[in-house]
Amino acid sequence: MQGINVTFYQNKRNEKQLSTASVAPINCEVVYKVENKWLRFRFATGEKCAIKHFKSQRVYHTVNFSSQINDRLKAIQARVEEIYNDSLMQKRLPQPAKFKDLILHEKQKVKLERDFLTDYLAFMEYHEAKGTTKSSFTHIKNLHTHLTNFSRKQKVVLNYEAINLDFYGKFLKYLRNYQFAPGQTYTDNTVGNYVKKLKMFLNWAKGNGWNSFEYYHHPDFKILDQPVENVYLERDEVTALAALDLSKRPSVNLTRHWFVIACETGMRYNDYKQLTKSNIKEVANGYDFTYVPNKTRKSSKIRVTVPLSLDAIRILLQYGFNMPKPVSNQKMNATLKELAALAGISKEIATHTARRTFATLAYKDNHPVYDIMRITGHRTEKEFYKYLCIEGEENSARFRQNNERYQVDTPGLLSNHLRIA
Repeated sequence: MQGINVTFYQNKRNEKQLSTASVAPINCEVVYKVENKWLRFRFATGEKCAIKHFKSQRVYHTVNFSSQINDRLKAIQARVEEIYNDSLMQKRLPQPAKFKDLILHEKQKVKLERDFLTDYLAFMEYHEAKGTTKSSFTHIKNLHTHLTNFSRKQKVVLNYEAINLDFYGKFLKYLRNYQFAPGQTYTDNTVGNYVKKLKMFLNWAKGNGWNSFEYYHHPDFKILDQPVENVYLERDEVTALAALDLSKRPSVNLTRHWFVIACETGMRYNDYKQLTKSNIKEVANGYDFTYVPNKTRKSSKIRVTVPLSLDAIRILLQYGFNMPKPVSNQKMNATLKELAALAGISKEIATHTARRTFATLAYKDNHPVYDIMRITGHRTEKEFYKYLCIEGEENSARFRQNNERYQVDTPGLLSNHLRIA
């Protein structure tokens, strides 16, 4: 102790009746030296916490609003030392009563701690007002539930400082073990989507000046991305589906027609309802179908124009260019499994298989990538190439077909022992 000492402690009056879970006020004791004589005084800081959470003169960091309380204590200590040092320079150290009065009547500017989950609710309101797509907003909403449950199960208070690599590892484990249905857990892609939404929130909070921490930018704080086994149909497989006689099964026939049309247009299931006569226009040498994809309707409002193929026109003519509404996505996927079996297709197909089929077949027909993207509505090539189902050997064959330098007309070179001198 050189000239002044500031100590924070808890007022434990009636100590016999207190337990470690009891809440007690936090007091401050100041001891300082005046003319070789030690003086002291005490006062209440106005803060309090459970006895078990007060360690080393500070509130343990996992306690709610711990940063706010600790900042208040730091501010008090800084003010005490400031008054003492100023008084030393003036050579007029105040008596305890005056010293105490100077401390308590000084307005302390203490940074208020943001409530993490409350801020997240504001993030949800922002995206709701912004018009974020339903599927994306559902993930944002579900993430709030997961963060709340994680905080309760781990018995930790979430704040911006706590979102570090230690949190990341534990939260990944929580998401991977979470059962959204009996025996069913999230895939790594779904887990990665939740991590992506969390990073979106942290960036948004930083933009508001609420988040000053950047642990989530660490390279190990990754967005998981597991490659998806893309399935598509070859042209002859689509033809086999279209050739099935389903005249006695109208509901199954309608599902088949919607799927084949999607293979010809690249539409998502959620866009089927837009394929109406009013959205079709006759142009030179054909017909165009124009619509705004639901997935990007509110964010980009990109209009997509699709040239309708002869196969699509033949189907639409059967309904006077006004197709009946399809069954639910779930029921349609169940019916597609049956249709695949009837057509002798061994692949497991679903509604989204049609979109991959369109993109892949158009690419194999050597249509420019940019032209295909204008029809599928993809805004980046990175996202588009995820839809292509081109295997290594098939890609090599296409590469060889387009460049004579790789075309070798001498078979059997590997089976003989010829050497070129």
